[in-house]
Amino acid sequence: METEAIDTTKLMAEILTAGCDDYWGLYEIIRGLNTAHPNVKQEVSVAAVQVAMSKLLACGFVQLYKGKTCDPVPEGQCDGIIQDPGSWEPPAQQGPGSYISFATTKAGEAAYHAGNFDVS
Repeated sequence: METEAIDTTKLMAEILTAGCDDYWGLYEIIRGLNTAHPNVKQEVSVAAVQVAMSKLLACGFVQLYKGKTCDPVPEGQCDGIIQDPGSWEPPAQQGPGSYISFATTKAGEAAYHAGNFDVS
């Protein structure tokens, strides 16, 4: 299987766009990336999204949530969740109460609309 480069800046823009209007499951980012880049290996997609999401979290541009009630994940737990391969699986594979979603923060929306979100 071939691999192709994933543009981190474009990926961050896609993440911010997705989270502007609603909560999005982390697995949905992977699903979209796999559709856009069908020749990219799954582990390459997950690694690219982990990097992009970590950068956005560090800047306060996105917030993680857990469970169906969308309880905010404390900042100190975000890195562990992002690095956990199970966080990127669809809800049926994650187990009860472990669904991880995200939303774009007001700061993230402002950065996105200003085109100032490349935190590479």
